[in-house]
Amino acid sequence: MRYDEDKPFPSILLFKVINNKPIHVLISVDNVGRKIFIITAYEPDSKYFESDFRTRRKL
Repeated sequence: MRYDEDKPFPSILLFKVINNKPIHVLISVDNVGRKIFIITAYEPDSKYFESDFRTRRKL
């Protein structure tokens, strides 16, 4: 998922399954300076995400 309006740089939420565990990593991309910043990484909670761990539950 892309967040093009984020400041100071656009960000992207990445999803990967590692050792059978879903992982979300939020990165921010400085296209001008050609840098990538890791904002946060976490294991998504099934309380907040559907079973695919990509779709947020409607609370």
